[in-house]
Amino acid sequence: MRNVLLAATTVLVGLSAGVFFAYSTSVMLALHQVEDRTFIDVMQRINRVILNGWFMTAFLGALLLAVVAVLLHLSPGHRGPLPWLVATAVLYAVTVLVTVALNVPMNTTLEAAGPVARIADPAAVRQAFEGPWTGWNLVRTVVSAGSLLTLALALLRA
Repeated sequence: MRNVLLAATTVLVGLSAGVFFAYSTSVMLALHQVEDRTFIDVMQRINRVILNGWFMTAFLGALLLAVVAVLLHLSPGHRGPLPWLVATAVLYAVTVLVTVALNVPMNTTLEAAGPVARIADPAAVRQAFEGPWTGWNLVRTVVSAGSLLTLALALLRA
């Protein structure tokens, strides 16, 4: 059961880290090249559609499974991967915290700007959003990749 849990945790952490990596290495780079109204429109659309069962299962399920993996490795005879699993859970918790405390509120503010055709100063809206959001997404990318790395090390120890 522990090995199945570690495999499932790896899949979910990997999927989530991959989403953040894809944003950092392609989505935001491409959107940086478009005009302001297009940028806002696309980001508003993405922010709406990403809130789906598939993403939420991977994103929140990864944290849940990482914590359960720690708990299942507390017993004597199974503690070999424990330090790496604790690191995995902590790093992934930071990923969730950054998302909930920083990226999501920025998404909410962008949505509150209203329909893109009605925004009086799209350049200002974009400027307030793009840099900070991209920067915090890079933090999520690095921290979630670190979580995946420590999970891989835990798998080796298991």
